[in-house]
This record gives sequence, structure tokens and C-alpha cells, in this order.
Amino acid sequence: MTDLFLFLLSLGAGIVTSLPWLPAEDLGPGYFRIQALLATCALALAAAVSLSPATAGPGDGGSGWHPSTALLCLVSLACGALLLYHALVAREGFRSGLPVLAVAGGAALAALLVASPYPATSDAAAVQSGLRVISRATSALLLGWSVGTMLLGHWYLVVPRLRFDPLRRYCALLVAWVGLRSCAVGAVLVGLAMADRQDDGARLEHLVSLAGEGPFFWLRVLWGLAIPLILGTMALLCARRRANQSATGILYVLVMGVLIGEVVALHLARITGWPV
Repeated sequence: MTDLFLFLLSLGAGIVTSLPWLPAEDLGPGYFRIQALLATCALALAAAVSLSPATAGPGDGGSGWHPSTALLCLVSLACGALLLYHALVAREGFRSGLPVLAVAGGAALAALLVASPYPATSDAAAVQSGLRVISRATSALLLGWSVGTMLLGHWYLVVPRLRFDPLRRYCALLVAWVGLRSCAVGAVLVGLAMADRQDDGARLEHLVSLAGEGPFFWLRVLWGLAIPLILGTMALLCARRRANQSATGILYVLVMGVLIGEVVALHLARITGWPV
């Protein structure tokens, strides 16, 4: 259940970060209201999951973790701000809701970064903590922007005269987020190697070996990083050719790959203590 909590929190926070950079006048309020509701649902479900008794149960490695009051307040603040943003966009337009959206984004990202359900598993606790921050930030960006870009591609069916610049820009940024997420995973592998060298451990070998967590790790790399990178590049090429329907179809598959990759990554983080 802790995995689900972190996944929903990352998804909600990531969606919020993707909203302020689009031409509101072209898209209309509908796109922003749908995205705000998706983020609100993800964050509200995260709060509900965190309060479930199963969250601190044996399925989470016996960690006994439960959310702090401050964490729940941050999630609640983000949900409330998103609901207010939804209402402001509907009544007064996109610009009037930007300050409230900034509050929602700040609260959601703060909640994501302070949640600490997995304890350090080596002497390199400071390294693990730093990598955890980087991993959660890049995971949120990848999850939120993949969903946002996919919905943006679909929005060309709603607003046929929408300019293609936003889709091209978001596809390019999505490819960049996949690359950044890959770099974060690479940094974790380097950190694991350094920790193993310090205490003569074999955590990296256990992670990548087929006799250990290798099947999950390579599934995570294939579906969560390699395939989204290829599909994101293909979607960008389609967007440049103004083929939004082709780009949207590709983005649907990309979103599924990202979801699979991030879920498996959370499983590996729970098992190993390292944010793969």
C-alpha cells in the first residue's frame, strides 16, 4: 500500500507541474479542469491509502510507516487548492487560478519529498536520501507530463484548430524527462556500487542479476525507460508532421509503459531501499 501511496502522490504532483505552461486561450478551460480533477483524485486517493491500516502492514516490509500530520496537511492543502483552481478556471479564466495552482503544486511536491516510508539500508544514508529526492522529483515529472501530453494530443479532437506548437513542445519535454529519469536511475546504480565497495556488499549484483531482482529491474528499464524514450521520439516526429492522431496513439502506449515502469520501480525501492 505504501507503493500505491507514493505512486498516486507522484502522479498528482506531476500533473500539477504540467499545467501552467500551455496556451490557455487556445485550449479553453476544459483541459485544465480535467487535469485539475485528475490531480485532485490522485492526491485524495493517496491520502486515503496512507490512512489505511494496510499501509503499515507486513506487505510493506514491516516498516510500520504511517504518514505524519504535516504530510497529511500538505496533501489536504494541495487537494483544496486544486478544487479552488478548478472553480476559478471555470468562472474567471486560467490566469486567475495561477496563484492557487502554485500553492497546490508547492504543497504536493513538498509532500512528495518529505514522505519517508523506506529506511536507509546501508551506511550511505545521506547518499540514499539525496538520490531519493532526485528520484521522486523525476518520477513525478515523467508521470505527470506523460499523462498531460497524452491528453493534450487527444485535445486536438476537441479543438481542431489548436496550434501544433504546444504538442511539439510537450513531446520534446517529455523525451527530456525520460532522459532525466534515466540519469537518475543511473545515479542510483553508481551509488549502489559505491555503497557495496564501502561495506563489501552485493546489493548491485542482487539488483541486476536474474537470480535476484533482475527480472523486475530489467522490466523496469525496458518498459519504464527504453520504450518510453523510443515512443516519445516517435510522438515528437509525428507532432512535427502535424499528425496528432498518430502522436496520441503512440502516447497512449507510452503512458502505459511509464506506469508499469514506475510501479515496478516502487516495488524495487521497497525491497532494496534504493530508489531505482
